[in-house]
Amino acid sequence: MKQNRAAKRYEGSEATENGRVLTFEALIWGMRPHNRQTVIERFWARVAIGEQDECWFWRGATTAARYGILSVNREMIRAHRLAYLLENGALPHDRYVLHKCNEPSCVNPRHLVAGTAAQNSADMIASGRGSNRKLCDDDVRTIRADHAAGVSLRALALRYSVAPGTIWHVTSRKTWRKVLDRVNKAA
Repeated sequence: MKQNRAAKRYEGSEATENGRVLTFEALIWGMRPHNRQTVIERFWARVAIGEQDECWFWRGATTAARYGILSVNREMIRAHRLAYLLENGALPHDRYVLHKCNEPSCVNPRHLVAGTAAQNSADMIASGRGSNRKLCDDDVRTIRADHAAGVSLRALALRYSVAPGTIWHVTSRKTWRKVLDRVNKAA
């Protein structure tokens, strides 16, 4: 039976009562000793180290979202996760590495903390990185009213700088279901 890469990563790692934990040793398991040291050297050679409280920027390859990436044991790992592992030794499988500084290319271990998926999402939205929402409740009400009055999906899409499919989803209540057309005013 073939395992996916994420499952294989935790195969040789230590178990806890909450599940598996990713360690640096498990990540580099099977590598020759001189290659293990090379991973650490390659990592730090791509980091612009500043003062302790400043961001340390990754100067190597990055994703489109500006997260650093590095190949380790024929797998790509994000640089901030590797920095966290090198500093802290382990990361539970259900945890993310969050940036306290909200800078995706930062690998300063003092700026990195382990967190849950919910914390990661909340952090991204709070910093303005996670939400690509272009419409608000008032826009949705106006779109529905205008479409009911005969304005085409395409014209509404152009007006609000979204795809016609987005407008269709709004008008057919596939999305934004909780937004009522009229607000009931108390007498």
